Amino acid sequence: MSTNDKTALSASDVAEKLGTDAKTLRQFLRADGTYKPVTAPGGRGRYAFSAGDVAKIRPLFKKWVAERAASRKAKADADAAVPVEDAS
Repeated sequence: MSTNDKTALSASDVAEKLGTDAKTLRQFLRADGTYKPVTAPGGRGRYAFSAGDVAKIRPLFKKWVAERAASRKAKADADAAVPVEDAS
């Protein structure tokens, strides 16, 4: 990831291009592990992306979102299938 300060895109910039919010994008980035934050002044991690990174992230992010939705649906279906005990 060789971006300079003038051309670097933030997580918020990339999230907007992907049609999501920065929090969800950062969850994906932590889960995927391909992109690591760079320590910025003040000790906080910041992501910096190039325009080319957006094209690489898009299909991975879409796949992650679909897998996450399927996992949540499967869990909800399994929870719904558990019989509720009679409280009488």
